[in-house]
Amino acid sequence: EEGRLDVAKLPSSSGPTLPLLQLLRKPEYRSMILGGMYMCFLSNTLFYGLTYALPAMFTAFGNGVLLEPALQVLVVSLCDFPGIAMAFFLIRSREIGHRDGLFGLTISSAVL
Repeated sequence: EEGRLDVAKLPSSSGPTLPLLQLLRKPEYRSMILGGMYMCFLSNTLFYGLTYALPAMFTAFGNGVLLEPALQVLVVSLCDFPGIAMAFFLIRSREIGHRDGLFGLTISSAVL
């Protein structure tokens, strides 16, 4: 097929990394790679930033906070499990493709 990288035609002196690097340089994959990099950066920044910033914000609000900051970090981390379960089921699903699943997760995270 057109656009596919034929690994057998590449020189083998550089090991397995050369085909991957050549694949990354192709213009038709550039938008997917940049979008994936952005989503990875955004999700890590949001999750880890909120995990450590929310307890500090809650303690600054005053005496109405019932939990210690370490316990607040645990509670916020436990809230990540529904997302992990959803990603697991989307990856294992035969009916929903990876691209459709990523699109749906991106739209739902933008709405939330």
